[in-house]
Amino acid sequence: MLFQEDVHVMAEIGFDAYRFSISWSRLIPNAWGPVNPKGLQYYKKLINELISHGIQPHVTLDNYDLPRHLKMNMEDGLTEGLCTAIYFFQNDFTTYADVCFREFGDMGFILYIVNEPEVFAVGGYDEGIVPHRHCSPPFGINCTRGNSSSEPYIAVHNILLAHLSAARLYKKTYQLHLSPALYFRIVNPLVLLFGDYPDTMKKIAGSRIPTFTYHESELVRGSFDFIGLCTQLPILPWGLQAVLKYFKQVYGNPLIYILENGLYLYLSRTH
Repeated sequence: MLFQEDVHVMAEIGFDAYRFSISWSRLIPNAWGPVNPKGLQYYKKLINELISHGIQPHVTLDNYDLPRHLKMNMEDGLTEGLCTAIYFFQNDFTTYADVCFREFGDMGFILYIVNEPEVFAVGGYDEGIVPHRHCSPPFGINCTRGNSSSEPYIAVHNILLAHLSAARLYKKTYQLHLSPALYFRIVNPLVLLFGDYPDTMKKIAGSRIPTFTYHESELVRGSFDFIGLCTQLPILPWGLQAVLKYFKQVYGNPLIYILENGLYLYLSRTH
């Protein structure tokens, strides 16, 4: 199989970790209902192949890949309001996460729940460059629907609640039975460490930003085991160093995995 050849090459190069995403569409094609046995078999074989070569799998559950039926339900929900649309994502995502915890949870990999939620929120509901392509002038490109001033806050808030729902499911149902090397990727460490948005953010956004109930705030506080850090800074030694120093000073020196670092630039041939 092709992936086995790829893993063999990675081992020869000396990789000790490999980060990839599980495709929700491949595992549960209709977003809910029967699991695709071929998809399940593929991911189990890939994870086992990596581990057998001494490569630690870093697995993301959601990387903007939504099953078609879920996208259609969310589109229908958008006619009733953005919160209704994201509601579909929250509930179905928890069902999907349950399948992943049950089927893969004891295989010894490191788990990230949602990859870069801010990209989903800003790209999909502010700039309008990724689905659902919502935006409003002057922020977006070719805007036909949406509100860039409020919808990104609603989207990221509901993604946080989806993260919380999956994390709570894991801790309540699976934590005692699965490998302790299962962790969660988070949106904003300040939110999850302190249970609310930063005061500066609330001051600027005002009523546009949703609020957590007291119960949600208590649950979201600390609903992670490490921080997955993606930076898009110019490749300068002090850039990443400054970010890590900030996290250490402000957030109590949490465990951090650096997932992405650097900034791609388009340069002319004259440079």
